[in-house]
Amino acid sequence: MRRYLAYIFILIIAVCIGLVIAKDPGYALFSYHHYTVEMPLWLAVLVAIIVFAILAAILRLFDNTRYLLQRVRYWKQKQKMLKMQKQTQRGMLELLEGRFQIAERHLKPTTHQKDTPLMNYLSAAQAANALGAYDRRDTYLSKAKEKDPKAETAILIIKAKLQIQKNQLQQAEKTLEKLYKHNPKHETVLRLLQSLYTKQNAWQPLLNLLPALKKANILDKETLDTLTISTELALLAETKDLNHHWKQLNRHLKKHPKIIVGYITSLMKHRDFKQAKICIEAQLKREWSDTLCEYYADIETDETEKQFKLAEKWLKQQPENAAILATLGTLAHRLQLWGNAKTYYHHSLTIKPNIKTYLCLGKLLEQLGESAEVIEQYRKALNHISQI
Repeated sequence: MRRYLAYIFILIIAVCIGLVIAKDPGYALFSYHHYTVEMPLWLAVLVAIIVFAILAAILRLFDNTRYLLQRVRYWKQKQKMLKMQKQTQRGMLELLEGRFQIAERHLKPTTHQKDTPLMNYLSAAQAANALGAYDRRDTYLSKAKEKDPKAETAILIIKAKLQIQKNQLQQAEKTLEKLYKHNPKHETVLRLLQSLYTKQNAWQPLLNLLPALKKANILDKETLDTLTISTELALLAETKDLNHHWKQLNRHLKKHPKIIVGYITSLMKHRDFKQAKICIEAQLKREWSDTLCEYYADIETDETEKQFKLAEKWLKQQPENAAILATLGTLAHRLQLWGNAKTYYHHSLTIKPNIKTYLCLGKLLEQLGESAEVIEQYRKALNHISQI
């Protein structure tokens, strides 16, 4: 309805204009040098409108042509991206299937393109790493860093993981320490360093890392305490300056039973029996430990008689303690108190069978020339081993 009204309105306007022109057509004169052109005014206006329409049509054709070229260019780029995506997907699937050589071949060509996704470089690096092509792996990772400098942390983390996968522990350590220097609170970096140091048996660096692990709240208290104890035990076992390391330990750790046992074990390993004896006696006075009591029997000093008398005091407090009885047997054996040693060994074995005690008793009986009994004790030791 509106359209018809518009047509009627235009028709009325046209009729009005026609009547005006018929009454007074007007006059237009154009002069240039010696040339003149004259025509009715309405014709001049009509020509101007036609020329304007032609120019507008030409401009519109030009814009449409330019837009068409843009559309063609966009289509080509889209096709190129689709092809790259298809090739990338194929390479990723082959990577997941473990076909690393083919995967790298499909991922590699796209890495030469400026608009290659970051994941192509990282995936190609994984494929190269699986093939043992470490130089190519590092090249892909370097290109990934150039592609997106802001992703350096993520790229280096991936590099460290790939190095650890291939047991390149020293290279991984350098990579992770570089990361740790710039990201001391990064949870993944801290976890990887913890795992790496443990795998390397690098106990001192791991010990130095523990405060950062605690501060970052990565591990729960129980796990952190366990890690601390195991690290300190490893250091006690391998350190050369044992007493210096012991002095550096905090009081809390010095009171931990496992740490004490580890320290005494290392003292005995270094044949520092005097200090081991002092530590065991002091610790057993504070808190009883069958393990330390058994260690006490292995301490060889010139005070064996004093050790024996002290062990007898322990026995009065715990008459049915198999560890004390076995220790008394060993000390009596060393003092050549054959009868006492034999009695203590037998009593200990009656309470709690123990391989070491069986062997000690067998050795004693062998010295006493009781061959039949020696064989019997060794047989019992073997039976006990088979039952464990």
